[in-house]
Amino acid sequence: MTTAKQYADLEGDFSEGKRVEAHCPKCGHAVTAILREWDSHDGAYTDYHFKGECGHEWWIDGIDS
Repeated sequence: MTTAKQYADLEGDFSEGKRVEAHCPKCGHAVTAILREWDSHDGAYTDYHFKGECGHEWWIDGIDS
């Protein structure tokens, strides 16, 4: 599921970003994006943050949501 929730750095840790090809849900284009995994400090959640070359940002909830 895609979400717009912004997680605070104090709630978890981000992995180092990597370039991936993705489909932007906001503009509908295939774009190169920076993907960072976010893991909550309590270990309960892993979510995925994308920042597309189109300028849009979006989150994909992990399997644990």
